[in-house]
Amino acid sequence: MSKPFCLEEHPIDHVESLDVVVVGAGIAGIVAGILLPAKVPGIRLHILERESNVGGVWLTNTYPGVRCDIPADVYQSTFAPSSAWSSNYPPGAEIRAYWKELAVRYGVMQLISFNTKVRSAQWLRDRCKWKIHVVATTMNEGQCKDEESVVYAEVLITATGTFSEPRWPDIPSMAVYEGHLQHSGQWDQRCNLAGKSVALIGNGAAGLQMLPELQREALEVHHYIRSPTWISPSFGGEDIPTETRQAPEDPEAYVIYRRDMESKTYARFSMLMKDEPRSEEARKAFYALMKHRLGPAAETLLDSLVPSFAPNCRRLTPAPGYLEALASPNVTLVTDAIASFSATGINTLEGAHRKHDVIVCCTGSDASFAPTFSIVNDAGVDLRRLWSTPGGSPDTYLGMAAPDFPNLYFILGPNSTGQPGPLIYIIERQVTYLAKLLNKMTGQGIKAMVPTRAATDDFRAYCDAYFPRTVMMDGCRSWYNGGVAGGRIRALWPGSAWHADTVRRGVRWEDFDYVYRSESGNRFAYFGNGWTSVDVEAAAAANPGEIPKFATYLDPRLAIVVASTVGLVAGVIDTRTTTSVSGVPLFTYETNILTNQNIPRQHADLFAFNTKGPTLSSGECKPGPGDSAWPSLEEWDALDEALGRALIRTVPLAAPCYLNWGVYDTNKCEAILANWTSPYLHENDPTSVMWPVWEGRSCLPTGKPSNATCTLGAYPVYAVNATNVAQIQLAVNFARNKRLRLVIKNTGHDYQGKSSGAASLSIWTHNLQDLAYMPNYTLGDISGSVMHVGAGVVTDDLAKAADEHDASVVGGMCAVSILISNLPSRSVGFAGGYFAGGGHSPLSSVFGLAADHILAINVVTADGRFVTVTEHTHPDLYWALRGGGPSTFGVTTSVVVRLHPKVQVTTSRITFQTSHSVSNETFWKGVKAYFENFDDLTQAGVYAPVNIRRNSPYYNGSSYSLGTEPMMAPNTSVEAFNALTKPLFDRLTELGIPYENEPRHFKSFYSAWTDAFPASQLQVAAPDDIQASRLFPRNVWRDPRGFNKAFKAIRRVSDAGHDIGAFAMAPGNPFKVHNAANPALRETIAFLSTGILLPDNPTPAQLAATQDEVMNGLLQPWREAAPASRLGGSYLNEGNAREPHWQQDFFGSNYPKLLRIKKKWDPTGLFYATAGVGSEQWEVRTEEQGIQTQNGPLCRL
Repeated sequence: MSKPFCLEEHPIDHVESLDVVVVGAGIAGIVAGILLPAKVPGIRLHILERESNVGGVWLTNTYPGVRCDIPADVYQSTFAPSSAWSSNYPPGAEIRAYWKELAVRYGVMQLISFNTKVRSAQWLRDRCKWKIHVVATTMNEGQCKDEESVVYAEVLITATGTFSEPRWPDIPSMAVYEGHLQHSGQWDQRCNLAGKSVALIGNGAAGLQMLPELQREALEVHHYIRSPTWISPSFGGEDIPTETRQAPEDPEAYVIYRRDMESKTYARFSMLMKDEPRSEEARKAFYALMKHRLGPAAETLLDSLVPSFAPNCRRLTPAPGYLEALASPNVTLVTDAIASFSATGINTLEGAHRKHDVIVCCTGSDASFAPTFSIVNDAGVDLRRLWSTPGGSPDTYLGMAAPDFPNLYFILGPNSTGQPGPLIYIIERQVTYLAKLLNKMTGQGIKAMVPTRAATDDFRAYCDAYFPRTVMMDGCRSWYNGGVAGGRIRALWPGSAWHADTVRRGVRWEDFDYVYRSESGNRFAYFGNGWTSVDVEAAAAANPGEIPKFATYLDPRLAIVVASTVGLVAGVIDTRTTTSVSGVPLFTYETNILTNQNIPRQHADLFAFNTKGPTLSSGECKPGPGDSAWPSLEEWDALDEALGRALIRTVPLAAPCYLNWGVYDTNKCEAILANWTSPYLHENDPTSVMWPVWEGRSCLPTGKPSNATCTLGAYPVYAVNATNVAQIQLAVNFARNKRLRLVIKNTGHDYQGKSSGAASLSIWTHNLQDLAYMPNYTLGDISGSVMHVGAGVVTDDLAKAADEHDASVVGGMCAVSILISNLPSRSVGFAGGYFAGGGHSPLSSVFGLAADHILAINVVTADGRFVTVTEHTHPDLYWALRGGGPSTFGVTTSVVVRLHPKVQVTTSRITFQTSHSVSNETFWKGVKAYFENFDDLTQAGVYAPVNIRRNSPYYNGSSYSLGTEPMMAPNTSVEAFNALTKPLFDRLTELGIPYENEPRHFKSFYSAWTDAFPASQLQVAAPDDIQASRLFPRNVWRDPRGFNKAFKAIRRVSDAGHDIGAFAMAPGNPFKVHNAANPALRETIAFLSTGILLPDNPTPAQLAATQDEVMNGLLQPWREAAPASRLGGSYLNEGNAREPHWQQDFFGSNYPKLLRIKKKWDPTGLFYATAGVGSEQWEVRTEEQGIQTQNGPLCRL
């Protein structure tokens, strides 16, 4: 029984220690000994090795002729390359020496207990540890002594490899043989072959390498083979490459050579596929090679040596010298099956008996992949016995873990090794993957994790579906299939080596079950006491000089220089010939930038780059027109000239309806009145916004000009019509250097007034409309199709472009206002505020948030520099921009967004309402049934926006009505949709509630959306209202008491006469992305909003009363039902800026880190956004307007 939760007294970045045992000190063990301590803070690593030295198979395999059969240039560590090889295929002793030197150099030797054999390991469930029984062999007065002991470890890793246990041939009477019996894996160096008759059994890699040596030394050799095998050309030339010899003088050339060698290795993958032309070409080439090497002996030997199965059914073996030795007079090929051993030799099934002084078995190793020792879980299941059962086959999760065996991992385990690929790199990547698992344990308070049975079964199913496509199922016997012709492939990864690497670059955390260290079982116990180690250090500082640096500031030298085809503003714009670090060609408007060299000298003080710039003191406000610090007309003209006359002096959109602006025009006013609710009217105006309430309602259109006055209100004084990056840089530098308020507007689709600000300069990005599709994009670990999206592109255009390329994109299709209209808006600008707030979408329950798919961002930062941020360049800013809020860290000019395959969608408008036969109580039982299905719906990927209306004219004036807008089910057929919604409709029928359900199927998301919401129906802007929202987490929905409390709170709002918008959606984090999106979004199952319409021309008192009623009367019960302590919160892009705990509700636990990044990248607070990071240091003084608008000076607190 778990204990009550209490805070743990440590900072969040405290790292738990972790005892890890690795079994085996071969190459895999050495790599683990080097990389794990470097990658896993807190690890206490212990390596157990049964032999007396490191090296693994290169230590135990010392037979004559042993050497690497792939070039040494790729059979070595990527981080410690060597060119000191005696040949391109060095002997085993050199390989052994290389790896021992690495073990010594990197301190691995001190981690190893040699001569220590593991007998068994048992999982202790109550302690979440492995109890490991070992036997250590020591020398005492010349006598070997075995000492048994027990080692405990939290994590057990087997690195014993595939070839650690020699496999002897299954031949009767082997024990009666009285001669010298050898195995290639246990070679006795005392064996003298000179003048002896030798039997060599097996034609695997060891047998092929050994025959030339035996042929030269022995009197005669009889070579017994059970089945033929292909001999391939060498994977590289026989001689040491020039690049290897000259590596000390030209290391760069050596790196390029190694890279090319690896590329050639990966490029052979298609040869593994059935019916591939390259496979047949290989068959012909290998046949010709074998015939050539046999020479005249080919006439008698070739038919016995050429297999019927395809090349690559078994591992390719170059075997230089083998066929030539086989053709020698003292070598006899024997294809008769061995019947038995005699005291003097071998008997074959055909009755022949041959005497042999020495019999050498090159019969490989145990290919069952069963561990070399007993591994028993808490249910008493022994993994060794399970995997070695005849006819059985090992089941793993990605070849690296096993279900029901917690904290047990494998290096080079079953189905883990991709082909063809450089083995050492594969080992390094597997160890790196394990480091990610161990870091999660140490950093997040996890004491046990184990892959689920379902995930393991799915991986097995994938393997079994994949391998029949390959030549490896072509009827040969090999270690791939455990030595069973046609058997299940257990050795290789189901795909190419590059495919395996791609999969393991990330971890599918959802495929694991976890046990937490906290005795309460609380998964967030690792949060500690709310402190970080930096906070502790700062609190302990004796004087200000000892306070640690919480941030480091951007070095201006890091500014990105970009490419150009044409300069747009003469005299200012610089053009360069460098491409973006994102790997995507910059848009033309991004190839024109401002640099130190082209700042207009006459006004350098206005446009100069500056890391900090002038600051405001507490209580001081940013200047406005009429203030002494406000730029002079000459300075504004200088800015306009530098911009290429792109500066627009604001005239409010509705000014033609008023007499006081000098632009009165009856026809224009009528057109504005007729289209005021159209989003296109506002997005195509440089300063107008779609929710005038936050601007201050200072200039609404009217048909009575004589009775009203239009003022500038919170509209910017000037706006820059940005058509290139340099113009944005000029505006940023001008605003910073003159201490002006700066705002950013794309379309004006903004619930909180971020796109407006009194006495400000605005940057209007809506005309940055470029779009570019890239089908084969790669950046770091990411590859696939992407779209490069300009800052002015709206999601509708992006979704349409993606659809034209048979793709889908996670983009916002926003149901604008539950109070204004049940119709959506396509006016959401994708590459600005939308993804910066996280960005939910009808595809979110499948693909997550829009922010999760942003791979690169081009942005102008507060110092005026133009930079490209990715996971690898400025990673802190990359993290913050994706979910940390709009208009806060910089001005985005474009983004690179990941695309997904086109998805089919089933939609349905589901409606029901009260009537003479459906009472209010019955109606709410139906609503409850609908809400109760949110979990099943969202798990199936459904996104279900619904409106619950009171006394709605849209539904025949009934007391209550519910209608979806519509429900959207990606990757779902109509039949599957009907099955998914059947429980809901069965319940409605049981309640006697008539309902409408009109499922329709579409071939793509975009076609479904445009069918559901024609562009002609879109509305925004009026009447004004005040809204608020809440994110309800899944844990509340799944808790009966929590759900009932939430449902009562929701109904209370409707019973009070207010409409409700509810979205069934569960963005989760399917791609395991690390960004600044509100953690509450990851746990959300229901997103609800409500609000109150404002009366015409409300007074400040009415505004204040409405705001109070929304935030306290309506929303407070929702906060109590979905508190932050249960990961409730609010969605930044659709929340109310006056949330009392907005830092927690909009940003959650990310806020402290975001604030640090804000102070680093914008130390003067140039970018201010309502309820944005750092905005608590400012206030907009609005006097007596009733609510917080942007119509007032911005002042430092």
